[in-house]
Amino acid sequence: MAQITVFDMVKELDGKGSGLDADTLQGLTPDEIGTKLGDTFTTPSRSLGTTYTNTSDKYIIVLVGVLTNEDSYGYVYINGTAVGRMGSGGGGIYYSLCYVVPPGFTYKVTASSKQYWHEIV
Repeated sequence: MAQITVFDMVKELDGKGSGLDADTLQGLTPDEIGTKLGDTFTTPSRSLGTTYTNTSDKYIIVLVGVLTNEDSYGYVYINGTAVGRMGSGGGGIYYSLCYVVPPGFTYKVTASSKQYWHEIV
């Protein structure tokens, strides 16, 4: 199995409203990349549908587990732009989400219910 790097993840996010693009990390060493990303795993108290702001000077990684009910959708928003959508046409479905939030950007997740919410800050 091929190893996935932080640069691979950034290339995937490039152009999807995250504010993090491939040029941001291109040519940086792993140590330099590490200075731009959070490195502490946390479990903050967060609510679905509430907008939060990354007040740190680093990019944070948000990991969320959610459930969408039958015929409903959930969204991930970064700076007010929907950058991800999940939903079902049948019974409820669980989703695990992972996204990057740049310094100063807002972020919000909507869904039927939250299973977990972690952040690497």
